[in-house]
Amino acid sequence: QRVLQDKKQKELYARAVKHFNRDPKIALRLLAAEDGTPENEAHKVAIFLKIATGMDISKDQLGEFLGEKNPLAEAVLTEFALLFSFQNDGLVPALRAFLGSFKLPGESQKIDRITGAFAQSYFSQQTSHIYHSWDAVHILTFSVIMLNTDLHSRQVKNHMTLHE
Repeated sequence: QRVLQDKKQKELYARAVKHFNRDPKIALRLLAAEDGTPENEAHKVAIFLKIATGMDISKDQLGEFLGEKNPLAEAVLTEFALLFSFQNDGLVPALRAFLGSFKLPGESQKIDRITGAFAQSYFSQQTSHIYHSWDAVHILTFSVIMLNTDLHSRQVKNHMTLHE
């Protein structure tokens, strides 16, 4: 019984991933119709997306969806970030693990939303008290991404100097 149920769930998720790669709204409607997951239930959508990162989901599309500015996407992003375990990780390895599951969008507002959700999740799981607030983690995380972009992106013509 359980094996059959798991197989049906896996088949549903595989179909939903294909739809998500074209249009996330269609995938959410499919999950709502066949799984009973309400389209606006952020935690269940986040679980689907976390599982889908091990499937054939488009990392570009996932990053774009998570970075959107609408109530559902923001709630899903928060829940998605909380699905990661950062308890024994330093900031950079934790950020690398998180960003390894999707492609970071190019728009700075989306990057800010994504790094904010990461920072809150990371800060809430830390026991070392190195950082005094999630905001400090957020600023550091956003800065690391911007510096990494400046250093490695071919699109950046004038790289920052040591003085800057």
